[in-house]
Amino acid sequence: MGIIIRLYHRSEGLEKNRFNTFFMDMGENIHVHYRDLRIEFNVDEFIEFADLCETYIPLVRKEIEAGFKDGVNPNTNQSDTIKTFFNKKPLKQTIIYNPTRISLEENTDGFHIHLRNYKILLDKPSFLNFARAAKEVLEMRERPVDLKETLNLIEINELHHRVEETGADGDRETARVVIEEPYYKKLLQLFNGLGYKKADPQKEIYEIEKARISLKIAKASAKPLPKLPVKSSIVPLAAYLAENAKRFASKELNLLKLQVLDVFEYARKANLASAIELDFQKFLFNTETGKVIVPAKTSQESANPDREWTRFDQFLNKQGIGFVKPNKIVYDDGQLKGLNDAFLYYVKEHISRHPAVRKVYLLNPMQWKKSGSQTGRYEVPFLHIGWAKLGSDFDILIEMDERYPVPESWDLKFFWKVCGCDYYHLGEVDYPIDNPYAKDYPNIPFRQHLVEAYLFFGSRMDAAVKDKYLSGFPSREVLYEKKDIQGQLPAFVAEHFDVQLDAIDPLKGVSFNEVFRAKSKDGDYIVKVMKGAEFTPPVEGKRGTHLAYEALLLNRLAERKAPAIIPRPGKDGKLTQPMGEYNCMLLDFIVADKVGEWTSAHLMSAASTVAQVNKALSQDAAPIDSYRLQESLEFWLHDFAALLPKFTDDQEMRSQFESLIPKIQTARQRIENAKDILWIHCHGDVTPRNIMFVKGEALLYDFQAARFSPRIEDVAEGALEFAFIDKQAMFDPEKSQSFIDAYDQEFPLTEAEKALLPAMMFLHAAVKLGRLLRMQVVFGNKVNMNLVKAFLNYALANAQDL
Repeated sequence: MGIIIRLYHRSEGLEKNRFNTFFMDMGENIHVHYRDLRIEFNVDEFIEFADLCETYIPLVRKEIEAGFKDGVNPNTNQSDTIKTFFNKKPLKQTIIYNPTRISLEENTDGFHIHLRNYKILLDKPSFLNFARAAKEVLEMRERPVDLKETLNLIEINELHHRVEETGADGDRETARVVIEEPYYKKLLQLFNGLGYKKADPQKEIYEIEKARISLKIAKASAKPLPKLPVKSSIVPLAAYLAENAKRFASKELNLLKLQVLDVFEYARKANLASAIELDFQKFLFNTETGKVIVPAKTSQESANPDREWTRFDQFLNKQGIGFVKPNKIVYDDGQLKGLNDAFLYYVKEHISRHPAVRKVYLLNPMQWKKSGSQTGRYEVPFLHIGWAKLGSDFDILIEMDERYPVPESWDLKFFWKVCGCDYYHLGEVDYPIDNPYAKDYPNIPFRQHLVEAYLFFGSRMDAAVKDKYLSGFPSREVLYEKKDIQGQLPAFVAEHFDVQLDAIDPLKGVSFNEVFRAKSKDGDYIVKVMKGAEFTPPVEGKRGTHLAYEALLLNRLAERKAPAIIPRPGKDGKLTQPMGEYNCMLLDFIVADKVGEWTSAHLMSAASTVAQVNKALSQDAAPIDSYRLQESLEFWLHDFAALLPKFTDDQEMRSQFESLIPKIQTARQRIENAKDILWIHCHGDVTPRNIMFVKGEALLYDFQAARFSPRIEDVAEGALEFAFIDKQAMFDPEKSQSFIDAYDQEFPLTEAEKALLPAMMFLHAAVKLGRLLRMQVVFGNKVNMNLVKAFLNYALANAQDL
């Protein structure tokens, strides 16, 4: 009936309607339900609606009985083809319930679209297709109407016409159109809505800035006017790719592939493989807009996104367009140096520290160091296999020490027979690239400067194949080669600790340090070789000094006989001994109690131990200007908002995270400005994994996160960490309070500290979330989502109390 003046989207993207019923109900108000539609009324509105129905329904029935049939009259909006039953007076009642509301909701019975007092109920696939369609509106509104769209709208509005000729007059496109007389007025309404003006009062010529249409009015005919063939801009995607394979510009091709990848990633992340068509042979392409069109799925079978993407990738390779790099924006010398420094730092902190790494080769080192290299960022993302790369990547080959496990965060892709190695993605160098495509393609995990590694395992791979491959890189550079630490330890321990070791074996586990169990005639020991990684952010200029700081704290704990695990001193009295670029600690091997489920006695013992350790670590135990609470907060919370999109696609969870940011600042200010609270050298990682029970006594260990901070930081952390219930993704408030009470009994808290403790517990929850975000996004470690939910829910529930 109306005139369509812009068609933003049209598809058959809805599932079959779930509710084929009509009913009314009365609760908080009156509801009229018709299939998927619900209308809300108050009493007066409904009475008026019912009265009007009683007035007009008999009139409509009379017309039907007189022979009216739908689908027969032409859609001309003229008096001879339409009859209106119209109450000319305005409705007496206004909309009472939600007169201005727009609300998009997920509910237990499906997805709701609320517009004023109307509700449309959709299933998940239909709602998500609706949401994807809505994305096109703003983008299309920014593009002016042209001749092609106008002619398409005449067709869509079913105005009987014929396009006799199209052409151009300078920059203006032209067309001559024959319109049947009954549709003439409706066509003028369309022209008016699109902004066309009559160019000549005496002629039927209408124009906008870039288009002109000449009209000829014809008499109505029994059959629509024959149309001259007009080539459609909608074509099969596969045919378009095959026909244009040899002419594609690299930018155009990668942007097209980006659209397709986003569909597959969306289906995978939203678990909608059964609702979204993933057979690329059925995809369409609009040559006018450059948009890929995914048709509605007709089959009920669920597709495998990985398998279907592989089919698409194989098709691209067959056409010779599977690996087409976009142009690069080359880095200048300063950027090259910055990237190279960031890469070497990545190798040091995230690769060479792993005991499983024996030797690291950089295959093409010169391209990172010389001016005139092609190192830089791509002008558009480079789509290869299923990866969207933003910049140049690093290729390394690693010879592995098979006594240790491969780090869990390293992602195995496939075995590559060319070099005889397993191909892995290790992570990304911390050298960010501005990515304007992340907003339009939110489902794609874009890669910045990716570290790609070929891992060689000598026990099951051919060294000759690997060596031949390496020989193809004459400028290769050895970035790291592991020293034989295990072989050096017996002599080193004898010299520095005066202990003779008879046997030494590595303890397997994913760690940056190397840990060994050693045997001697005097008993068993643990030998810990620390490779320099720091886990506590330092004050500027103090990096690399945490081990010395930690040793001072351990010395104080030993002096005060605090319940902590203390290393054996060397012959010089120091707890750590330098071992080249590393440091070595020797600890007695302790047989810990086997503890299943923690009892209240375990909890109170742990709290008492933390209190005794805190009591020993007063301000004078070590310098207070190297490792502080402020730097830790800055480090873990700095990228809170930036990491969210890479951590989760759940919009509700993202908004919940973001709502915490202003509250975090409030909590920080309260704590940092507080008076009458005690600052000490806190442990910084008070969790069950750092407590060991020996003959019933709780011992605290691992001080790698120690820092100068209010002591209630350790109390707040323990009160949450020791109360976590994994299966329920929550904290037990009774256990939290029991921990606080047991600590308070051993080392009483002031009233000011008790008043500030809720703010510190909220802040710890936020810091923990920041750590979990960084662990998964930056370091690639899979985190416990129950832990995330528990800390998030706790922070949300307590944010309002700040």
